[in-house]
Amino acid sequence: MSALAWPSRRKQREAEEALPLLAGYGRQNALQRNRGKLSALLFVLMVLYTLAFQIIGRFIPLYFMIPVAVLILLIIWALPETGRALAGAREVVAGLH
Repeated sequence: MSALAWPSRRKQREAEEALPLLAGYGRQNALQRNRGKLSALLFVLMVLYTLAFQIIGRFIPLYFMIPVAVLILLIIWALPETGRALAGAREVVAGLH
C-alpha cells in the first residue's frame, strides 16, 4: 500500500466524527442549508415573471413561451427510455375515455 492511497471509508468516517462541528454547519450540503433562501428566490422570480407577462405579454407573447418550451423539453428528456408506457400513465389514459 502506497503512502498516497485513499483512506478507507471507516477511517474517513472516524476522522470526520472526531472533528468538532462549527455552529451552523452540520453534515448538510449547501442546498439543505439554503433551502429557505432558494425558495424565496424562486418565489420572487415567479412574481417578477408574472408581472412582466401581465404588462408585456399581450405585445410579445412568444418570449414568454420560451421558458414553458424549455420546461417541456426538459420533461421529455428526463422520461425513461422504455418501449412501453408506464402503468400509471395507462390508468390515467383509460380513465379519460
